[in-house]
Amino acid sequence: MSKVTDSIGLKYERHLEDSLSDLICTSSNLSVPDFYNSNLNFWIEAKVGNVLWGPRIKEYQVKGFRDLEAPVFYALGFHNFHDAGKRLIQKTERGRQSFLDKNMKILETYFISDELIEKIWDNEGRISANTGYSYCMVKKGILNNIFQNRKFKRSGVIISSPELFYGYNKEDFLVEQFDTGGVFLRKKDEAVVDYLKKSFFKL
Repeated sequence: MSKVTDSIGLKYERHLEDSLSDLICTSSNLSVPDFYNSNLNFWIEAKVGNVLWGPRIKEYQVKGFRDLEAPVFYALGFHNFHDAGKRLIQKTERGRQSFLDKNMKILETYFISDELIEKIWDNEGRISANTGYSYCMVKKGILNNIFQNRKFKRSGVIISSPELFYGYNKEDFLVEQFDTGGVFLRKKDEAVVDYLKKSFFKL
């Protein structure tokens, strides 16, 4: 990854840690997600992207975490820091973080079940023409379609049901959307949903 992408990712991780102070940072180990919560026993993989196109998820960040015993949740963030390559040109990480603190805002954060992320990956994943690597851009529109259960188009075809298109049963999940994001986690993870609503969304 470029220094710009790394710095924006680090800024987002600090944003999560500010609200979820009991997270243990594990981002230096690529075999596990970025954070672990030992109190409620779950992992968080943090991904952030510009609000215009969303976070970019890599294959290992989906398939590489399947064998973990604790559940994995994806914290998908959307920021408003446009023209990052031209603006984030400070020479040091400290300088870049200082600039991001002043100029970048996380507009929304969605905590999504790994089960749903895998289904999004299966239906929205792409292969880069430049690198040949698989990836998936989780655009804001994808999440809005799912959270609001609304119709959308794919290749000119109207999709009447996100549930049928992605292959999930909404009744199996706790789904709530707020002004600053939302949660889409399994019903068995109700304690985590309550934790996120109180600690992150301040509800």
